[in-house]
Amino acid sequence: MVEQAKAEIELAADLDCNRIRVFGGSLPREISREDFHRYIADCLRQLGEFAEHHNVFVCLETHDAFCQGKHAAEVVKLANHPNVGILWDIRHPLTHGETMSEAFEHVKPFVKHCHIGDRKQVDGKWQFAHIGDGEVPVGEAIQLLRTINFNGFLSFEAEGFGDIEPDTLLKEYAQRMKRLLGS
Repeated sequence: MVEQAKAEIELAADLDCNRIRVFGGSLPREISREDFHRYIADCLRQLGEFAEHHNVFVCLETHDAFCQGKHAAEVVKLANHPNVGILWDIRHPLTHGETMSEAFEHVKPFVKHCHIGDRKQVDGKWQFAHIGDGEVPVGEAIQLLRTINFNGFLSFEAEGFGDIEPDTLLKEYAQRMKRLLGS
């Protein structure tokens, strides 16, 4: 993880991009969550030290073993480096038992980037949905981000929309986001 991410940090710096996303991965069965958190925090600290010299932030996504904001925040706290933050994917904490406000309380000191999207439950399984057509309170997430004067990007991940032309999908996303943002 560390060597690959270092190459991505260098590439990001070459492109004048000041953030990269990393995943912490799944929790291995053979070790405790506490030990896993310490291991991932150590990796993030190493990356933060490297990224600092490139003016890049390393953002752990709320994904995999870190879907819940509380787990992502704990690891970033343990990493204890100013160039390590969180990429808050607003869908994942919700689908793993945290409310939007619970997740936000954990991630708000560290959020550097945000993935916006929606999901809905169909036959007990989470499926992708257009923003506003699902169960993710996207408007609440935006309001919460405003409380910390978040000035980063709200990035759309076009997952699960394979039957829609990319231009059409992006136009739809832009229209829905403009309504949510009040512009």
